[in-house]
Amino acid sequence: MADILGTGNTSAPVVTPAPQVLANPPMDVSTMTQQPQEIPPNLAGSATPPPPAAGQPSIWKDLAMGALWGLAGAGRSGALSGHRSGADAFAMGAAGGAEGVLVDKPAAQAQQAQAAADIKFKTAQAADMQIDYAYKEKQLNNLSQEQQDAHAKASMEQLEMLKSMGMAPVAVTSDNPGDALATGRNLTKSQGGVPPLYTVDIGNQHVSFDLSQVAGSPQGLALLNRQRADMGQESLTPQQFAQMYPNQTSQVGAMHGAMDYAHPVIVDQKSLDDAKARLNTIQGQKNVTPEMKQDIDSLQKAIDIGEKSVKEGLDAANKKAAQAEQTRLDVQNKPENVQAQARLAGAKATAEEQAKIAADTASGEWKPKVTADEKKKAELAENIAENATATNGILTRRPDLVGAIAGRFTNAQQMIGNNDPDISAIGNRIHNIAMANSGVHGFRSQQGVEETEKNLLNSFKNGPQAVAGALGSNVDSVQTFIDNARPSSYQTHSGQGGAGAFYQKRMGAAQNAGPAIGEQRSINGQAAHWDGRGWLPGAK
Repeated sequence: MADILGTGNTSAPVVTPAPQVLANPPMDVSTMTQQPQEIPPNLAGSATPPPPAAGQPSIWKDLAMGALWGLAGAGRSGALSGHRSGADAFAMGAAGGAEGVLVDKPAAQAQQAQAAADIKFKTAQAADMQIDYAYKEKQLNNLSQEQQDAHAKASMEQLEMLKSMGMAPVAVTSDNPGDALATGRNLTKSQGGVPPLYTVDIGNQHVSFDLSQVAGSPQGLALLNRQRADMGQESLTPQQFAQMYPNQTSQVGAMHGAMDYAHPVIVDQKSLDDAKARLNTIQGQKNVTPEMKQDIDSLQKAIDIGEKSVKEGLDAANKKAAQAEQTRLDVQNKPENVQAQARLAGAKATAEEQAKIAADTASGEWKPKVTADEKKKAELAENIAENATATNGILTRRPDLVGAIAGRFTNAQQMIGNNDPDISAIGNRIHNIAMANSGVHGFRSQQGVEETEKNLLNSFKNGPQAVAGALGSNVDSVQTFIDNARPSSYQTHSGQGGAGAFYQKRMGAAQNAGPAIGEQRSINGQAAHWDGRGWLPGAK
């Protein structure tokens, strides 16, 4: 590190009173050394925050001040424990301070007020870059030691490249909270505020470059044109640069992108995908220069680190989620909680049943506390009554079918689908009666269904009265199931005449309406139509 920066003195923040970008290497920052100011006592981990200063700073200033204030508190509160000793207070403290502002802004404003008195940022862009760096550093600190070492090695190579271009840092800060604050104070004193910085993390030190100075230098333009070459774009002249980036904010943004292009800090899948896209762009150029080869090598190293970093992050997130789920299950499965859940489930089931009973009683359709099985049998019994009544209705209208069915059919399936719609309808009705009868009486075999169908069809051999008697007997045999479930006021209850009488009344009302004029039927095998007074031969 000392060889790269041109000095062996890196124990304190290195800040120049009037920083300049060197025109030629090598760098020598020994003359830039300035002892850090002592951290005020009220910033050194005080339990009671200082009173807020007058005025209301902007949100970016809040964030930046909170970040730098967090540097001081982090080292004294144990927040700096990590993979290595003194683990990056510069980043961990900054990120912690920024989060304090975002999450608990009123409390953090009081804490940052004192820091705001002697540390300022030149622009919102400068504060933005500081916070962005802090969050990236926080992500890097979560990596394994192997990954952190690989990143530090890649950063050293980036510093070698910047040195070869003649760029000098304005500050070199160690992982010491006091040094970080001193850096901010010294830059504020020498430049009127912390400028927009591009900071390179090399493990236990942070080397910062003033992008506002880089943007106005030949080295900055060379760095931007190197990025443009990587992207397959033409180089810019100083005049073109000034036209394309007319103000310092846009120039600083261009410098930041150029310095970061081949040396990204990959902390998530999106930044990994972006880096791969950059690599593909450079590799796709027709003429690959030595500088492009260096950038390809740098990007590939960053991608290699990033792929492992993203995987480590995903594995850590999955492990954390699994631990949280296991904790939840452990709590849930504690004996006292299992018992509580059982009581809750029982109370819920009881409440639902009581609500259901109340709804049934209120509707007047069911007796109180009637069971689901009793309801089902009552409804099947009503289905038998409806089908029997409909069958009698067809035979009353067409008594000729009694003899036709008796002489031609031995089971209901033969009748279903017959060309005569009335025969087909009777076949369906008889089958439905047999199925419902098995359900009411608890028959489980198809043989029971067939036996009921056979008994009903045999009655056709003895004339219309025998058929009516057989159907009526089936209805009467299941009326008790209706009475067990329905209140006495219900329309199919025996107290109201029973299910058979109810469906007969309903069918009679429908028959009184008469067939529609032009309605067609088959009578004794011959087509007929209704003219409003009677059935006439032939189709209309």
